[in-house]
Amino acid sequence: MNPRHLPRWLALLLAFVLVAAACGGSSDDTEVTDADGESTEEAVEAGSFDEQAAEEQDRTGDEEEEPVTEEPEADELQTGGTLIISGPSDIASLDPITSSSFNTQYRIAGVYQRLIAFDSGPEIGYTAQVLKPELATGWEISDDLLTYTFTLRDGVTWHDVEPVNGRPFTSADVKATFDNILEQGHQAALLETVTSVEAPDDLTVVLNLSEPFAPLLNNMASHFMWILPAEAFEEGYDRTNTVIGTGPFIMDEREVDVKTSYVRNPSYWDVDENGNQLPYLDGIDTLVINDTQQVIAAFKAGEIDIMTNAMSPELRDQLMGDFPEAFYGEWIDAGMGQIGINMEREPFNDLRVRQAISLAIDRDGMGNTIRGGGTVPSNVAPALADYVLPEDERREYLYYDPERARELLAEAGFPDGLDATVIATDRYGANYTAQTEWLIEDLKAVGINATLEMLDYATYFGSRWPDVEYDIQFGPQTPFLEPDEWLRLQMRTGAARNWYNLSDPELDALIDEQLTIVDPDERAEKIREIQRYALENVMNPIPVWTYFSQWSYSPRVQNFYRHGSYGYAGIERVWLAE
Repeated sequence: MNPRHLPRWLALLLAFVLVAAACGGSSDDTEVTDADGESTEEAVEAGSFDEQAAEEQDRTGDEEEEPVTEEPEADELQTGGTLIISGPSDIASLDPITSSSFNTQYRIAGVYQRLIAFDSGPEIGYTAQVLKPELATGWEISDDLLTYTFTLRDGVTWHDVEPVNGRPFTSADVKATFDNILEQGHQAALLETVTSVEAPDDLTVVLNLSEPFAPLLNNMASHFMWILPAEAFEEGYDRTNTVIGTGPFIMDEREVDVKTSYVRNPSYWDVDENGNQLPYLDGIDTLVINDTQQVIAAFKAGEIDIMTNAMSPELRDQLMGDFPEAFYGEWIDAGMGQIGINMEREPFNDLRVRQAISLAIDRDGMGNTIRGGGTVPSNVAPALADYVLPEDERREYLYYDPERARELLAEAGFPDGLDATVIATDRYGANYTAQTEWLIEDLKAVGINATLEMLDYATYFGSRWPDVEYDIQFGPQTPFLEPDEWLRLQMRTGAARNWYNLSDPELDALIDEQLTIVDPDERAEKIREIQRYALENVMNPIPVWTYFSQWSYSPRVQNFYRHGSYGYAGIERVWLAE
């Protein structure tokens, strides 16, 4: 198969869990799903889900893009060794409550854990929403959908790092985390209708809701919902620089923009199906290498095991020819590139100007030339196939017509064009830099005299974009795995990720309506309706392109299966064949 052909997309569905789980009872320490994403017999008996819900939850279909090469496989498990991972950028803050940066999430993944996580494995799709228990062993939802009761895992301890010092994990930690998220967390909207958090005993947490909230279980598995020890909120330590979790690895050394090192947690709570203690690895080193040629050379030399840096199609083809024994994975990305417009600056508050910006972009030329393929997205990522508009409908709104763009600018009072500044950062890699340069030239071609302001990552993501200090912004958006995050978190008035000064009362009403729709088909149709309204009447943020996510693994990396959420899903089961 040509690895760059336009893939068919993975079918996703999660809102059903809210309805089905309402019928469930209490759970013991049994996994809700097995390694293949199928409901285990024990889980059904325990009442975590009923059989219909378990069947629905694994609706991954056959739409997943196949990898470019077969994953390397070794015959026998080998433990020990240090996994070396490279990426193009870093960030100073390690605080999951205040930082939503992907760099933060990747640094703390494997250290922190969540109550529920998305499962990964050879039979689980890249963006599949197959839930598995992590720090919770099960959950029960009241008949009125207003009370969620989580049973916590017994015997879990925090890392033996001061001031927590390896004490037991309890419900007080979960309550402290959720209370602080609700008070000040960037992810507070993921608990939108939660009115209170209770900890009636050490192994029970209860969430009380003001009204049904369809995305809640999916949100609990979000890569932003890490559980911290209570000391993190009692001024016991600085969570910006210190990470103390329950996960398989302990952060050991860190030099921002250079390297972060981890060692195995000797007291980790989990074992594999054969009783082997997890994790298998002795440690992980994550390196920051922004130079594409440098990271390719290190990968070929065996100095890097996993390369997350994006490459041009030409460089990737060359690497595959030079180093064919490695694994080269491509998946339709769970995120997308977007253009943000500051709605409080004239003339960008004029819909015709925003439409002109969209029409000026040669999306297919950009995506195929720079990325080697992909697709036009909507306001919901194409990876969420049950919710995104069909491609032909997306293209009815998002097409290339520079002549019409000039006409709209003239209708808006700018027959001779207008000036604008575009902010971006080069820390997303060479491909995004090339896309930004392409965008600038497309805008100039229709009369928008765009000046590029290339910022360091901390300034771009830490202030200028979230503080809406720009005319136009371009870059990737988080790979949200719940459609509500794409819509409400970005587009509702005053929302946490509304970094566009966008306010549209009719759009707000539509977004609010989908939150309480628990019938999956009805909710999916409402979400498609919201996208149509936004593309016709708002056009901000402007969807640009969804490309193939590319990760390359050395031949010695075993049992690593990517998932679209931030972090390294299943990292505790990865091992190295020496």
